[in-house]
Amino acid sequence: MNEPEPTPNLVALREYGLTGSIGADRTVLAGISRPPEPSAASAPHDVDVDTAGPLTEVAERLRARLELAVAERVDLGAPTAVHLSGGLDSSTITVLARRTGREVISATRAFPGWRCDERRYFELLLDSRSVVSDAARFEWEELVEFSTRTLTLAPFPEFMMTRDLMHRLVAEGCRVLLTGHGGDQLFAPLASSRLQLLATGSVRAAVTGLGRRPAVAVPNLWQAFAPAVADAVRTRTAPPEMARRARRLAYERARTTTELFQAACLDAGLTARYPFYDPAVVAWSLALPERTRLDRSGTRPLHRQLMAGLVPEPIRLRRTKADFTDAHRAAASWLALRRRLPEGRAVTHGLVDRATLVRLLDAAEGDATDGWWALPLWRVVQIEAFLEALAARPQPPAPKLSNPPPRPST
Repeated sequence: MNEPEPTPNLVALREYGLTGSIGADRTVLAGISRPPEPSAASAPHDVDVDTAGPLTEVAERLRARLELAVAERVDLGAPTAVHLSGGLDSSTITVLARRTGREVISATRAFPGWRCDERRYFELLLDSRSVVSDAARFEWEELVEFSTRTLTLAPFPEFMMTRDLMHRLVAEGCRVLLTGHGGDQLFAPLASSRLQLLATGSVRAAVTGLGRRPAVAVPNLWQAFAPAVADAVRTRTAPPEMARRARRLAYERARTTTELFQAACLDAGLTARYPFYDPAVVAWSLALPERTRLDRSGTRPLHRQLMAGLVPEPIRLRRTKADFTDAHRAAASWLALRRRLPEGRAVTHGLVDRATLVRLLDAAEGDATDGWWALPLWRVVQIEAFLEALAARPQPPAPKLSNPPPRPST
């Protein structure tokens, strides 16, 4: 029996283009149900979560839960790879994986000469089993080939620029890759400042932002959360419950990113595992008071206390994240997107507003340094490559009839 030809789910693609995430009941292919995602599932109710007491005691209890989550995900029969970016999230997973006593290979991406190069941080944790991959050029055809093989969206530029890293890990005998995805949902402020206001119970301050036009012409992440604000106002939700609801939404919005990363890993022969998405760790995240998780400046006192004495101080105390704006700009120039995207399939299908797309391309070619254009533009690139991959698939031959109809008499 012939398999049905894959067709794009335009509703899901439009949602991804606007918000960077896809609802739990949709996929990028029509008629394909999404497999269950236990790592981002609702937290269990039978987990013993104790958030009372001094910060040092809370951090100690949470670290014990994280250590167990990491130990449950290392490979017992082969070296375990860990993606080490130089940030506190990936450094946490790297250190805890090494503490299991199993063989661990840290995998690092370097971007020499670019702002996103994290060498000054990740070098502090490199050892004799570390693997470092320098950024390299990639072409449009490689994005299309990826979507053709995997039938999903291609990964982000920083992954494509270091695509040999996964193959090197497989050559080292690795089958599993641990990542720090989910650390932001556990320890960091929520992606939208207004959503963070909502989580801390400042509903009035959050509501005042609903009538404002977004700074970018494309709908931003906040608009995806706007219904939560309206619901909070209508039901007069108490701040602790609103905080849990906002955090849960943040986990749901991150699901698509982890699925695309998993597809990229599987394409190379690795399985990604996410200790920060362990159901018991998620239960901790949903139970933590925001005042324990964050301080007044929005930094991570709980996370820093949790890793005290385990990671080098420059990593533990850093307040910045890698800025991949220059990597996105370089990829845009390599791929000659201005000649391809404005008349492409994404615009033709009505998934992208052409005027907005031109504005994003202008910013990518200009001197903008804040990077507001980078993620929206790359989502268009992902969608366009995916649609091109589907259009280029060979059409199946027409089925042969067992009893062909008789020819009409002349």
